[in-house]
Amino acid sequence: MKQNNKNNFSTFLPQIKGQGVLLHICCSPCAVEAVDRMVSHDIVVQLYFYNPNITNPDEYQKRLKEVQKLADFYKLPLFEDVYNPKDFLCSVKGFENEPEKGKRCDLCFQMRLKRLKNYAQDHKIAYTTSVLGVSRWKDFNQTVRAATESFLSANGTSYLPINWRKEDSEPKRLALIKERDIYEQNYCGCPFSKS
Repeated sequence: MKQNNKNNFSTFLPQIKGQGVLLHICCSPCAVEAVDRMVSHDIVVQLYFYNPNITNPDEYQKRLKEVQKLADFYKLPLFEDVYNPKDFLCSVKGFENEPEKGKRCDLCFQMRLKRLKNYAQDHKIAYTTSVLGVSRWKDFNQTVRAATESFLSANGTSYLPINWRKEDSEPKRLALIKERDIYEQNYCGCPFSKS
């Protein structure tokens, strides 16, 4: 059977090689392999942390600390956007009881990816992507649909729908998590995703 390479990192590599990428990070376990892969290909990477869906301040700080460790290890710039869980709670109001991968996740992804788009436009960054679809609790195609919606009115920036699960990334991701002693959470982040 022929493999669909449409969303592979290697497909986008020629496009971003000289341009660089703004990478939205939800957490270090989802991001470590993607960051490692881009850095190993000499891609200029900037990290962007915007995750008001993590409504527990202690959990938020744990995840931010791990992302800062990742940024420090690879010597990459990290921008933390405004942390205001009320923004997330307002954006998903009425959808709190939706299952994971349901409408609540659509709204959450759109809210976060619109901020990514706005930040990229304001800073004249041509290419963005995210690791939102890496988690086993999320659906990659759902993140692509949310990005398509969020970037409809984009001016001067594009979202690259890279599937970071492809190209045998999972064994390397797990090895990097262990090697770097990265904190792994057991839920997406929002209070409604806890099992």
